[in-house]
Amino acid sequence: MRINEKRLWNHIQTLGQIGKAEDGSVTRLSFTKEDEAAAFQLTEWMREAGLHVTIDACGNIIGTLKGAEPNLPPVVCGSHFDTVKEGGIFDGCLGVLTGIEVLQTIREAGIQPQRSIMVIGFRDEEGNRFGYGMIGSRSICGKVEKDGLLSVDHEGITLAQAMTQAGYHPACYATCQLSSLEAFYEVHIEQADVLAAQNLSVGIVEGIAGLVRYTVTIYGRSAHAGATPMHRRHDPVTAMSRWILHMTQLAQQQPHTVA
Repeated sequence: MRINEKRLWNHIQTLGQIGKAEDGSVTRLSFTKEDEAAAFQLTEWMREAGLHVTIDACGNIIGTLKGAEPNLPPVVCGSHFDTVKEGGIFDGCLGVLTGIEVLQTIREAGIQPQRSIMVIGFRDEEGNRFGYGMIGSRSICGKVEKDGLLSVDHEGITLAQAMTQAGYHPACYATCQLSSLEAFYEVHIEQADVLAAQNLSVGIVEGIAGLVRYTVTIYGRSAHAGATPMHRRHDPVTAMSRWILHMTQLAQQQPHTVA
């Protein structure tokens, strides 16, 4: 059984037109008109694929191919469809569109899986607009924090307000949680050149970098630039430079991005 590669490619290119700039980059920040246009398009394609489509309180788009035993925990695939500012057409969207294509191929072949299979288009993975990302996947996992919904964009609009304006119900985020699932699969582009350097077309992810951000403040002491001898100076820029170099050297001791 083979997917319809031309159909998948056309979907990728069509979705990539939403939020596209003259330089070819794509910007679809969460819960903007561009993001909602993409959500509408994905919903239409899921319906064309013969899937049962629901949209939860946080705006996640869920397409389901019903299994012979629908009470079994489902197999889930998917990704996000928002972008960073001036992003590309593959990040996230490839995972959603591939999921739709796979389920459409299964349905067109007349196959009913044992358990239901879902494809989910997750909302606001990037966090570019509000600084609080993965709202869609957080809601599915029951990990939404109330304070996160109060995060604001550069215009002072909170995440909760933006979701409400788009027609969703952030106060009901608890209803989005999936009680159980059998497995989750995501097709994703390579965001580096590790596979390309080895002439490999695909790789299986066994570990992924988890970002932790720290705010480090180094305090110095003001002194006259012309009259203070070097050995009497307490320059925080010099100290920070040495610290950055040391941290870089530590990181270079690791062959991978996952320590």
